Amino acid sequence: MPLFYPLVTDSFPNPRIPPNVRFQIDDVEFDWTFPITQPFDFIHIRCMGGSIADWPRLLRQSYDHLAPGGWIQLIDGTWATSDDDSFPERSSYAEFQRCLDEASVIFGRRINVGPMHKRTMIEAGFEGVVEIVKKVSQSSLLVISSPPIYGFL
Repeated sequence: MPLFYPLVTDSFPNPRIPPNVRFQIDDVEFDWTFPITQPFDFIHIRCMGGSIADWPRLLRQSYDHLAPGGWIQLIDGTWATSDDDSFPERSSYAEFQRCLDEASVIFGRRINVGPMHKRTMIEAGFEGVVEIVKKVSQSSLLVISSPPIYGFL
């Protein structure tokens, strides 16, 4: 018997879900329909850069719907950089990132939001905010995410 019953909000839920998981089709940018009298113990927000127009509002609603002592976890990436000058600021990829950032700001849904999460969470009222930044090799991601090639006739 499951000890917890996750509620997942999504625009496109997976049809294969465990019996203790319940989906609610919803848009986190609208007023939340969850009763404040039944707060969440844990809220997980992942890779929503480029999807949210008003991050402070989303985090205020998260704060308001989190139980005392509850946890929130935000996971987002940031633009590619290097600490050994192997990624020059004048490269075409760096220019692509700058142009993409400008376009996402004009569109009203910034993509590169990871570096802003800690400040926005504190401004929303969260306490004890911890930011964990991990270096990830871009080339290893390409290798890991590529399907194996066995050969073709």
